[in-house]
Amino acid sequence: MKNKICCVLALIMFLSLLAGCSQREILLLDNNNLKITRTGAITTITDKNSGEVYTLHSVHKRHTEAKTEPYTAISTSTIKIIIIPGGFQVVSGNTSYTFTKRRF
Repeated sequence: MKNKICCVLALIMFLSLLAGCSQREILLLDNNNLKITRTGAITTITDKNSGEVYTLHSVHKRHTEAKTEPYTAISTSTIKIIIIPGGFQVVSGNTSYTFTKRRF
């Protein structure tokens, strides 16, 4: 009887582990100029005008190690990606459209 209970519990734990590990793509923005998706800790920004793809990988840092001031990560004629404390901003150069995402 104990063996059956242990096997059932092990099977339930294994299935819950598989279900929790599946990462699906979440669409954050899709317009004429930009497409921004997120899969797990990776955010992909696609500039539809130039065809370039940029990838951001979110990492948790201690408060003392984290950046406290915004800085520009990518700046081209069609897109500008600014890393801000706790997120990022994407500015489309053609339309001056700004997308802000906090707590990535």
